[in-house]
Amino acid sequence: MDSLWIELTANNGFIIATTTRSHKLNELPIEIRFGVKARSAEEFEDFYGGARLCVELNGLYKKCKMHGDPPIFYTSLPQGNYTATAYIAHAAGLRYRHETKGVAFTLLSSVEYKLHNARLAERSREEQQFPEDIDILQWGGQEEQVISEEGDPVLQRSHVSATSSPMLVIGVKTAVVTNFPRRQAIRDSWADTAKLSHDVKVLFLGCEPNVANIQNEYERRRVLAAVAKERAAYGDLLTDELGCTDGYKNLTIKVASFMHLAVAEFPHAKFVMVTDDDVYVKVDQLAENLRKSNHTGLYFGEVWAAMFGNKQKPVRDQNSQYYLPQDQYPMSGLVPYVAGPHSVLSMDGVRFIAKNYWHLRSLNGLDDVSVGLWLWSMQLQPQHTQHFSSVRASVKCTDDLVSFADLSPLGIRSIHANLMKNRSFCHGFHSVTWHQRLNSIPDLDEMLQRETEGVSHPTPLQLETYINIDASEPVTVIVSTPSNAGIKLQLTPSSQSLDELIQHFCSKLPTSPCLALVNQLQHDPATSDGYISIITGRS
Repeated sequence: MDSLWIELTANNGFIIATTTRSHKLNELPIEIRFGVKARSAEEFEDFYGGARLCVELNGLYKKCKMHGDPPIFYTSLPQGNYTATAYIAHAAGLRYRHETKGVAFTLLSSVEYKLHNARLAERSREEQQFPEDIDILQWGGQEEQVISEEGDPVLQRSHVSATSSPMLVIGVKTAVVTNFPRRQAIRDSWADTAKLSHDVKVLFLGCEPNVANIQNEYERRRVLAAVAKERAAYGDLLTDELGCTDGYKNLTIKVASFMHLAVAEFPHAKFVMVTDDDVYVKVDQLAENLRKSNHTGLYFGEVWAAMFGNKQKPVRDQNSQYYLPQDQYPMSGLVPYVAGPHSVLSMDGVRFIAKNYWHLRSLNGLDDVSVGLWLWSMQLQPQHTQHFSSVRASVKCTDDLVSFADLSPLGIRSIHANLMKNRSFCHGFHSVTWHQRLNSIPDLDEMLQRETEGVSHPTPLQLETYINIDASEPVTVIVSTPSNAGIKLQLTPSSQSLDELIQHFCSKLPTSPCLALVNQLQHDPATSDGYISIITGRS
C-alpha cells in the first residue's frame, strides 16, 4: 500500500498554490493523504470549518472526507494511468475554485509493483555492498546446531544489566521470529555495541515467540532453537522476561512490562526510549541532548495532533489494525499522545507506569494511545519535536532528524553509511526502497518453506515395535517414513543385545537417521507386550 500525498497551501484562508509528491508507480490499495499548510490550524478551521477535502482520479473516481478524518483509500481500481487532483468543497458540496495541479501515477498489479521495487532495492544493496537480509532460520542454520529431541530449547535469560548504570535505556519493539533482519540492521548500525556510548543501553523487546500454530514438532523446535541461539549470541533480546506472548495485540503489555523491567534493572537511568524496529536513531546526538535536559516531566516524540493541527479520532472500523472499540474508549477524540514509532519518557513517567501496570488497561493493544492515556492521568503532556519523523507521516527525509521511522533494513543501513562517510543524513533517500512497506521479510510460513543453506531437510521416522511375552521369541522393529516402506529388524533378547540391533540397523541407513533412532531406542526400551507406535521426531 502506498500513500499519494497532495499538499494544499493556504494563504489568508485561500488555496493559492500546490506542490505534489507521489510515487510514479503504485499498487492497490492507494491511500490519499492531504498535507495542508496554513498559518495556524485555528485560522484554517475558522475559514474552512465544515468543508470537505476531496480528491478525484481522472475526473471520475471521487472521494471526500472531513478535516481530521482518517485518510481516504482506493481499494478497487483498474490498472493503468491516473491523474489525481484535490480541492476543498463546501459542506453543501459546492466546489471551491482553487484546486491542486494533477499528480500523475501508474497503477500496476501487486506482482509487477513488488518485482519492480525489489529490483530497485537489490540494485541499491549491491551498489552499497550491504549484506543480504536473511531470516532467523537461515542465520541459525549457518552454524551447526543440535536440536534436542527432548523438550523445547531453553531460552536463557538475556544479560539486561550488562551496562551497570545507563542514562538512557532504549527498548526496540520487535517480532521475535519474523523481524530478525531488522534487528541485524540495527545491530550493525546505530546500536553497534562497539560504538555505543557507555551510558546507553539498547534492548530488543520480543516477548515469548508464538509457535502455537506450528504443527510440526521439529519445525517448532527449530524456530525455538534459532531464537535461543540469537539470545545467546547477542544477549540483547528479551522474550520470557517480559511475561507476554509475541503478537500485535500484546504490544501494550510488552511496553508496560519493559518499563517495569527498566525500573527494576536500571534504577539510576534517567530516560527510556521506546521505538519500533524500523527506526534509525542518531543515538549519540539524542543522548547528548538528554544529558542537558530536565530529568523529569518529559514525554516527547511525534505528536500527530500537533503535526496535523487537529484532534485525532479513534478508528471505529473493525477491519483496521488501529480499531478502538467504543466500549473501551467512548470519547469522540483521542487524548494527545506520542505516536508509536518512537517516544522518549523521563523516569518519573516510567516509574508511574511500572508501579501501576498491573492495573492499567490496554486500549485494544494500541500501545501508544494507551501510554498517552496513562500519562494524561498524571498530567504529563506530550511534546512534539520536529526532529522525530516517519515516512508514513511526511513521505520525506530532512537532514536535521534525530530519529526516523518506517524504514526498511536497506533504509537503516543507507542512513548509517551516509553518516559514516560524512554525507548528509538523507543522501540517496528513496521513498520506496527505504520504506519498511517494501517488505522483503518473509512471514513464518515462508520461512519454514525455504531451503536453509547448509541444512538438509529431515525425514520423519516412525518406529513400530512388536513384543511377545516369551523372551525367547524375537522382538520385531519396523522403521519407516511417511513415503517409504519400513526396514524390518528382529531382536531376540535372550541371545542379542540392543547394541547388536543398533549396529544392524545403522548399517542400512545414513548416519543422521541412525542417531535419531539410537536416541529413541535408548530412552524408550520395549517393556510390555503388544503394539507400540512412536513418532521419534526428525533427524
